[in-house]
Amino acid sequence: MVRPNATETQPKRPTCIDDELARTLSQDVDQRMTAANTLGALGQLNAGVVPALHRLLQDQSETVRYSAAQALGKMGKAAHICLSGLGQLLRDKNQLVREHAALALRNIAPLPVASIQALRLGLADYNPKVREHIAAAFAKSGKAAQPALDVLCEALADQEESVRWYAAAALGGIGVEAKCAVPQLVTAYMSDIDIIREAAQDALRRIEPGLNPKPIQNIYRARRNNAERSRGANNDI
Repeated sequence: MVRPNATETQPKRPTCIDDELARTLSQDVDQRMTAANTLGALGQLNAGVVPALHRLLQDQSETVRYSAAQALGKMGKAAHICLSGLGQLLRDKNQLVREHAALALRNIAPLPVASIQALRLGLADYNPKVREHIAAAFAKSGKAAQPALDVLCEALADQEESVRWYAAAALGGIGVEAKCAVPQLVTAYMSDIDIIREAAQDALRRIEPGLNPKPIQNIYRARRNNAERSRGANNDI
């Protein structure tokens, strides 16, 4: 039996990191985009990867910007040095760039309290995926999300179910410091959507353990049922 020599048993390196880092400086847009995608797929293999991707967040090409954001979303906590750059992309004119930046922030959360204030605007974006990703990032950040308390309360009334769910989870993660959110959470607890009601109830338990929202929900449902019966009776006339 022929044994393979040592060089044959070594896994082949899929690409040269230094070559990809050099391509991030290329004058060709496709080269920069490909470099960002490749570096993201390989992960943080040396200290130069994250700074190179951070620089590409300000690239003149929107495809390069969102490719860099995508790549940073795979870097975990190492990408926290890029939080300001990703936050700036939440103001980008291109909604796909904003969406990928928000997703990257979601992926590298929990986020430090110092970055939360600058990221609040993501909850006002007209793209529902941006709002969802930012709400999810705040939900993963626990008590650090407190600077977003007011916008998270507003997000409980968002038209998107996923945003409302993550907003409730984020408020619950803030804990007792989110007592001002109790009225909005009680309203969310009145929802006919099971997961929203459950998320609101869990948040209320974490914020104010002694509060029992059940009677309030029962009153709301009784009034709603009475209103529906009244409308039905009027329709029969």
